[in-house]
Amino acid sequence: MPMRVNIKKALRNVFIALGVLAVLAYGLVLLPNQGADEPLREELRVFLEAKPEEIPSSDNIYVAMLGFHAPEGEDMLEVGRRRLDERAKKFEPGQPAFEMYDSWEALRWQEVRRPFDCFGSKGADFLKCAHLQDDRLERELEANETLAERYELLQKLPLYVAPWFPDSSSVQQIREVQRRLAVDALLAMDEGYTEEGLAFYKEDMALWRRVLEGKRDALWTAMAGVLLSENLRSLSLLLSLPSTKLEGQESQWRELLVPLSKEQLNMRPLVEEGLRLLDYSVRFTGKESSLGLHPNATMNLSAPFFSTWLKLVELPWEDYLEQREEALKLPKKLFEPQLHWLYNPWGKWLFGQIFRLTLADGFWDNEIRKFHELDAHLRMVRLQLELRLAPMPSKDIPAFLEQQNPDFCAPCTDFSWDAEKRELSFQPWFKERWASPERAPSVYVP
Repeated sequence: MPMRVNIKKALRNVFIALGVLAVLAYGLVLLPNQGADEPLREELRVFLEAKPEEIPSSDNIYVAMLGFHAPEGEDMLEVGRRRLDERAKKFEPGQPAFEMYDSWEALRWQEVRRPFDCFGSKGADFLKCAHLQDDRLERELEANETLAERYELLQKLPLYVAPWFPDSSSVQQIREVQRRLAVDALLAMDEGYTEEGLAFYKEDMALWRRVLEGKRDALWTAMAGVLLSENLRSLSLLLSLPSTKLEGQESQWRELLVPLSKEQLNMRPLVEEGLRLLDYSVRFTGKESSLGLHPNATMNLSAPFFSTWLKLVELPWEDYLEQREEALKLPKKLFEPQLHWLYNPWGKWLFGQIFRLTLADGFWDNEIRKFHELDAHLRMVRLQLELRLAPMPSKDIPAFLEQQNPDFCAPCTDFSWDAEKRELSFQPWFKERWASPERAPSVYVP
């Protein structure tokens, strides 16, 4: 009996201790957060209140992309504008976060019998496979004529101005169409219809360069990089074949392979988009529960981090590689739990998670590296072209690389020449894209 009494007394003491701890936690963590939110930093307020630029929908590539898979018989620009308006309403305060996908019936890519399926093959094997399945490719393009026509219209639209909120509903559709049309153009060039094939690649490369130049979101920036890379691989494949005729088309080839401009390499719009999305996420979370969260304080916490990135993305490539780690040391310290976390603890934890999951662990860094690598790949294919137009002994090629204009081929010394394999290559900075060093980007010069 006494033992039972002691157990009850011990349990009561435990509950009392837990209650005291809960009261202390409330006093230390929650009470300081019951006051007013701190003022939003002026530079953040001005930036976040900036209104998006208005561009006529008839000229806007982004609007057309939103309506790309509109139902048969409807105009994709009209549908895109309607969806744009609907999406803007879903980003108003109090609306569910990122519930942006529409349920209306859409025009989908149609496969005819056995679908064209060569995309798993590489190099010459891909070309051989594509020739063997040429009839299937033609049937697919005929069955999806409306989507093919929409893509060709997309290529001709002059502007790309995207609102800051993202969209992913049209990406796969657009890529399906582009890949088939690009293969069709590749086969035409391999069969001697060079002018027709080059016309497609000229329009397509220009389209995705415009996407890179515009006010963009991360999704379409990534899409542009992927399709430009795929186009480069196709063009490089043709240049690797001795049978490819270049006479009379030299200027068109060179126009395709101009290095990316400063505007196309500029990642600042991605950083700005990230800040707006963070602000939206924080304020939506605040609507669900304000327990320990002050939206302005959370955004103010992000200011040094974003300011650092805005400075980093303006640096030349070599300076970026050198300064990145040192520049990010101070902002990273903000996301380590410290005494000042007693104020706005959830906001600091929330932003710390966003930082670790999407920003610090590589998102912006990967995007910057990826597009500088894309530029290097483009320059390498341009060198492949020049070596085809002015053939020379393998032993003279290293000296040829060193003599190139640095504005076109900087830094050419980073390209290596394998005389035995007759391959030009470089070691990528964004190594996560490649399974092994043997799969580093390279081109063959016949």
